[in-house]
Amino acid sequence: MEIPIYTSNIEGLELIETFLWEPEHGAPDIDLHLERMCKSAGKLKFEFESSKIREKIHKINSENRLRCRLTLTSDGKFNLTTAVLQPNSKKWIIGLSNSVLNSADPWLLHKSSNRELYDTERAKLPDGLDELIYLNERKEVCEGTITNIFVKKGNQWLT
Repeated sequence: MEIPIYTSNIEGLELIETFLWEPEHGAPDIDLHLERMCKSAGKLKFEFESSKIREKIHKINSENRLRCRLTLTSDGKFNLTTAVLQPNSKKWIIGLSNSVLNSADPWLLHKSSNRELYDTERAKLPDGLDELIYLNERKEVCEGTITNIFVKKGNQWLT
């Protein structure tokens, strides 16, 4: 049986990947990002051709570390934007959201523009907080409104 989101067509839906680009290494984790986008594209019935995306990323030329944002529409059109990644020495103040994520929600498997909950809560962020973190019904840490959670295990960072 097909899960309803995979057969629905949300107007303007885009898949999103955000990644680091460095002058000396390029985009070191691009294979992982494109693999995730490819899986989501398949599930959501988006057209996806990684070679043109890779070609565009390969053409990036900068002396600075960049934050890259890749978006993909259902017809396979993509957009790549970059911004200089500024060093951030500020420690963020985070809080826990009162909203509980449902671990069975299929949208949690996809980085997309379907962000109503995150955007709504981000717009109402209390003074003094920089970010809200979500837990699911099992009290597991999931993600933030605009951040991923990274855990260091040995010498490896995991998300």
